[in-house]
Amino acid sequence: MLNLSPDQKAQVEVVLDKEFQARRALRADGKRPSCEQRRVVWDQSRAEMVKILEAEQLKLYDKRQQRRMASCKRAASSHKN
Repeated sequence: MLNLSPDQKAQVEVVLDKEFQARRALRADGKRPSCEQRRVVWDQSRAEMVKILEAEQLKLYDKRQQRRMASCKRAASSHKN
């Protein structure tokens, strides 16, 4: 869990809300977004997080994103079979 100051927390919530809205827009057509589409959204969020989080906090955020991407790739490969 990230230990955030109140200001950081507010900024992170804004970034995560933007990420949620972007992911929701990808699903608007009723289809599951590709891993590449998700990666673009996550990369945009990370670019904003770099400005907010300190180095140690960013490492934890990156670990979370790596797990999410691995999960996306596993799910995508199981759908192809």
